[in-house]
Amino acid sequence: MGERGELDLTFIGSGNAFGDSRCYSGFVLNGRTLFDCPPTAVYALKRAHLPMEQIDTVVLSHFHGDHFFGLPFMLLEYTFPGAAGGRTPQRTRDLTIVGPPGVAGTIEQLCALAFPNILHLNQGYRRRYVEIAPGAEAEVNGLRLSAAQMNHAKQSLDTALGYRIESGGRVLSYTGDTGWCDELLQIGAGAEVYVCDANYPGGRGLPEHLSLDEVRDLRGLLDERTTMILTHMGHDIAPADLPRTITATDLARYRFG
Repeated sequence: MGERGELDLTFIGSGNAFGDSRCYSGFVLNGRTLFDCPPTAVYALKRAHLPMEQIDTVVLSHFHGDHFFGLPFMLLEYTFPGAAGGRTPQRTRDLTIVGPPGVAGTIEQLCALAFPNILHLNQGYRRRYVEIAPGAEAEVNGLRLSAAQMNHAKQSLDTALGYRIESGGRVLSYTGDTGWCDELLQIGAGAEVYVCDANYPGGRGLPEHLSLDEVRDLRGLLDERTTMILTHMGHDIAPADLPRTITATDLARYRFG
């Protein structure tokens, strides 16, 4: 994977789908890879001074609106850069969108619904889609992604993914949205940084997501050297009793050299 690099994470949002005090959850790795693309993505990327044209890859965990409805607005910005006051240069590099099976059709249909005919305009770059199923791996723009099926919305979604990501000799894990499952430890193997759903302030076995009580349980099972970053919050509790654990805030940047 080349020389050992850094893990530089900027959170464009840290809240859940109800968004009463935070932007919807998502983060950017090393300025080039966006993990989930919530409806507030374009707004937050600009506020964080992250150049949108430098994002090469968007990695989607699942097809819930708070995790991918920002994509039509990103593509709109790339198509009409001058409409945003010239702040976004014309995109020329390909954009790769990674996600669960069906990602190409799902995104194309969403964008056609949001902004009819926008995908047929001469955009100056190509969209590439990479499907990744649970248990599969993919090499994308310098990243090695390993996907796992998580415990989320199983009655309505075919697939909700968590990821183990190798970048520049470093390992990052991202749970996406999930309740408790064995895969939480599977994706965390060898992780230096572990980005974790922490939707509920307390309780166990609650629907679709983890709570801070379950995060405490998980913290005790992960390598003590792993740094956890909590996101997808439906509360404003920052647990002070957990070692090497950070509660993400909107636009916060965390660097691990």
